[in-house]
Amino acid sequence: MAPAIAVTETCMELGLHPDEFVSRYGFHFAADDDFFESIAKIRAFRRIWAKIAKERFGCKSPKSLQPILQIETSTTSLTAQQPMNNIIRAALQTLAAVLSSPNSIWTTHYDEALSIPTEESAVLCVRTQQIIYHETKVANVVDPLGGSYYVEWLTHKLEEEITKLLSKIDEMGFFQCWRTGWFRKETEKSAYEWRKGLEKGDNIKVGLNKYVTEGEAKVPIFRVDPQVEEIAIERVKRFRAERNSDVTQASLRELKGVARQVNQDWPQGGDLMPAVLNAVRAEATLQEIMDVLKGEFGWGFVY
Repeated sequence: MAPAIAVTETCMELGLHPDEFVSRYGFHFAADDDFFESIAKIRAFRRIWAKIAKERFGCKSPKSLQPILQIETSTTSLTAQQPMNNIIRAALQTLAAVLSSPNSIWTTHYDEALSIPTEESAVLCVRTQQIIYHETKVANVVDPLGGSYYVEWLTHKLEEEITKLLSKIDEMGFFQCWRTGWFRKETEKSAYEWRKGLEKGDNIKVGLNKYVTEGEAKVPIFRVDPQVEEIAIERVKRFRAERNSDVTQASLRELKGVARQVNQDWPQGGDLMPAVLNAVRAEATLQEIMDVLKGEFGWGFVY
């Protein structure tokens, strides 16, 4: 929410009314191992965002109060050990996502801890959603857990904690939090605590730190045909050889200059997008564009 708030306030400063664009925002969430918490955090988010849009931004349109939500089942919960267990994890997390009434759902593949998905595992993800939708009938009810003592209590608790954190970000300033790496540090701290919980056994992960079995489970793994890789490499080499290299390099130099100016004047710097589009039109590859940006902003810009 913090980046969305910062973007909205910047657009308002430039003269746009929030009802013109806030309804187009899309937010991405993960449905994790904790079934009820995954549902409660979405419910809390809806409440908080509606209040912010109405009271802070002055939105009048009901659509501005209803964020577009995509929920993905958690990749961090997937294990390379006993990978078939991931099918159960993904199914339960998909059910939690459905009970949160999102606009779209992405079910992760059971083999993602081992390779990119096979066609079989991709189809299984679609079937997981279809079975939940057609066979369980849970999608026939909007917010079916509304009124549950525990879910309502947990939603209220999360709303309080999230509001406190947003207030802290407001006090420090969004751009200051970004520039100093505060957001990244908080994320890393959370990841460290989660990992420490696994290693100490406070967080149980079946097949990883409890109910462990010897040997590796044999499941189909996606493997890239070496010939396909060679064909792709040759295609890129041919593309580079046939383009106008002088035009491409000129566009990359222009991008580098713009990126340097943006970095120096950040967060009030200029607009990178025209220079990026110009590089694309000059047939610069994605890697070449990214190399320029990483050279000026460092690796931290991807966060």
